[in-house]
Amino acid sequence: MTAPNADLLIEQLKFLIQKPESFSHDDSKRAEIERLGRLASRALETPEETMRRLIFSPLPLITTRIGQDFNLFSTLAQHSESRPASISDLSKATGLEKSILTAIMDYNGGQGVSLEVKSGFYAPTKLTHLLLQPAINDAILTFHDCVLPTFAALHGVLKSTGAADSLTAFQAGHNTSEKDIYVWLEDHPVQQGAFYRFMKTVNAGLPTWLDVVRFDEEVGVNAKPDEILFVDVGGGFGWQCRALRRTYPQLPGRVILQDRSDVITKAQGVEDTVPFSQLGIEAVGYDFFTAQLVKGARAYYLGMILHNWDDDACLKILRQQAAAMTENSVLLVEDYVLGERAAGAHYAAAFGIAMQAVHNARERSREDFVRLFGLVGLELDEIRVVTQFGISILFARKKTDDKGITDCQNSKLLISIFAVYFKLTSV
Repeated sequence: MTAPNADLLIEQLKFLIQKPESFSHDDSKRAEIERLGRLASRALETPEETMRRLIFSPLPLITTRIGQDFNLFSTLAQHSESRPASISDLSKATGLEKSILTAIMDYNGGQGVSLEVKSGFYAPTKLTHLLLQPAINDAILTFHDCVLPTFAALHGVLKSTGAADSLTAFQAGHNTSEKDIYVWLEDHPVQQGAFYRFMKTVNAGLPTWLDVVRFDEEVGVNAKPDEILFVDVGGGFGWQCRALRRTYPQLPGRVILQDRSDVITKAQGVEDTVPFSQLGIEAVGYDFFTAQLVKGARAYYLGMILHNWDDDACLKILRQQAAAMTENSVLLVEDYVLGERAAGAHYAAAFGIAMQAVHNARERSREDFVRLFGLVGLELDEIRVVTQFGISILFARKKTDDKGITDCQNSKLLISIFAVYFKLTSV
């Protein structure tokens, strides 16, 4: 391979920066260019540059949250290159001292978040406007306020693992005795709202489980109107139930959303959404650590639930659902599956660290799921990859013996045999 022409490469990179849309028509090539660009940047770094990148790595999230919360971006967006904002204008609008604000704007310039037109005067960039989008705002707020303190505490928690009074990273980072972030969020409504909106949009634009499961043919065939078709266990604001009804509006059967009562109350009050009753969705309060009262549904769905919990908690959750299932039921588990993501999809690995820190849990491999399912009388039937990041849908059913008889059927058979035996011996 011949050495690249540095001058030509520089010109090509400049063109890419000026016209990124020229490379967006082929997503696979765009992703490969992005991946190689990242690797090239790392390869060209000097040791000092690597050090600086690492020690200042939290700053993009922190400065973005400041820009968000102090209306820096919204103020900047009202200006342009021909009418830039002075540092005095920005200081007056945000209430920030000029010294820290100047440092933030200098840093933002290096991140492409703003453009310094001339000394002390700034204009917005494409990225400035992007950071004003509600979905981006929710993501920044969630990870800065909820996850960043937890990341900072992870090292200390790992060092103290094994101590009788050791805390989870979430507890240590937030100085709380509460282990469950969902309970903690109930006392932090701003963060709670952002978190649930973020969870809705985090995978927006990516394929969903309904893209790889032909639900009407694989689960809902010949369903009757009064039959329980789909139960979304721990389904939050009901986005999956809504998606199912939108995808198959004519499919008969009952669709049930389950979550804690306080979440259901909030879900029913979400603005700009069609009421559950009009969509044929039943919303009921339910704690998935307790007995599943909805028996014999065609499908029970656990969407991005199990990665939030350690093995013991997962077994409790799975045991409740397995006990309610029949031989005709399927448990659909949507989750990250290690080993199923595309090469270089570092996002999934980063998300795995976040799960360890926030939930004291972990991402799991195919073998991990097989083991968990087996311990509650279920068996893994199939895994279908949903996204390149390793989000997959797992099909689990009641475990059968070599003759195709489920454990439940075996139990009923044994009871019948014993009944006949006692009847004969009592004569």
